Amino acid sequence: MGNSLNKQEILITNAGKIARVLFFVLLFLGIVSCSNQSPSVEALKDEDFSFKYYSVEINDNVNVDWIRLLLGSGENFEDNHNGFISGDSNSRRWQVEYPNSEDIKLRLVYLTNIKETYLVFADLYTLETHRGIKAGDSYESVINKYGEPHSRSKPYEGVEALRYTYGDKFIDFVINNESKDVKYISIDYNSYRADKEQKFDGE
Repeated sequence: MGNSLNKQEILITNAGKIARVLFFVLLFLGIVSCSNQSPSVEALKDEDFSFKYYSVEINDNVNVDWIRLLLGSGENFEDNHNGFISGDSNSRRWQVEYPNSEDIKLRLVYLTNIKETYLVFADLYTLETHRGIKAGDSYESVINKYGEPHSRSKPYEGVEALRYTYGDKFIDFVINNESKDVKYISIDYNSYRADKEQKFDGE
């Protein structure tokens, strides 16, 4: 009888030890799992598509004439065929480079049709996004601020574009493959619309 009790006590004791070990193992795995997860980031909002050049706030709702009144047209706009990119009798795509085409900090691309002129996209070469990312910042800083991209592409050799999409708008962070930092940032408002107007979508 005594031996039987001793065996039961040993079994109970061992079971308790095993349970405690399993508890700490599971707790450790849970901590490791949590530490490996990227921090949660806020989804894109309208504010993410606004930025400032000097004190002028720019987004897809601003009036183009107002932007040019405050910022002008760059130092050598006329020398570069008034920024002409492409066009025909129905529409014209053109750009303004600030402060000039030799030292670009900001490039704004517009489309003018019979009815209106609107902002297609903006390339930021030194300016910060709404979340504080600018050219020269690391790949990791983009992920920390924006999370994992919705898509990735290779627009040309030596770079990778991380795309974050919000409806028909998107932000591309163009990453230098060697240095793993941001080469420039493209905030796109109306490329789908502009491409359709100029028949660049295959129609």
